Amino acid sequence: MVRFKARTYMNRYLLVQLIYGPRESSTGGCPAGGSGKVVNEKSLIDLIRQSIQINFGDLGAGEAGADLNLKYYSPVTSTLILRCKRDQVNRVRASLLFINQINSQTPVIFNVIHLSGTIRKTQSFLIEFDRQSILSFNNDNQNQTQTAEQSKAHFDKILDLEP
Repeated sequence: MVRFKARTYMNRYLLVQLIYGPRESSTGGCPAGGSGKVVNEKSLIDLIRQSIQINFGDLGAGEAGADLNLKYYSPVTSTLILRCKRDQVNRVRASLLFINQINSQTPVIFNVIHLSGTIRKTQSFLIEFDRQSILSFNNDNQNQTQTAEQSKAHFDKILDLEP
């Protein structure tokens, strides 16, 4: 006998990275204007639902927006996990593509970096992704430090050559 999954379990989890663009203001390009009040979970989910409404109309908003849920948001790593129905994944991904600003102030790109059927796999991918990004950040800093030291050494050699 074949077991059919109930339709309630046909969810997909999208791991999305927020990439902030440069911002010309007195906050020095800090995302969300330097405070966490502008970018929070409620404003993000409202923004995504509004994008679905604009791009896919009432039918799209009804089908995709009703079951859309923000499961995790980290302003520190600028990542979030969205849950949506399996049938609506393409619609949600397309609506994320059309979002380019948060609150008409902060330029942002929504980059879907992972899609999974379980939140456990999405979380394990997020942990590994964060680990790799931290390691690459540390390597970049070490390379910059070495480059700065090499530049200083070359500059000192040039100064020693001058009479």
